[in-house]
Amino acid sequence: MNAVCSCGSSAVTVRPVKYSPLDKYASYRRQAKEPELTMKGLL
Repeated sequence: MNAVCSCGSSAVTVRPVKYSPLDKYASYRRQAKEPELTMKGLL
């Protein structure tokens, strides 16, 4: 998959990370994404 879309914007991964109830790092991933999502107005 290319890093840049044909329209010029950055490409987005279509598949989410596999969910596991035993994932001990999920809270850290959510904390890392929070500022980006807040900046985009999604939170």
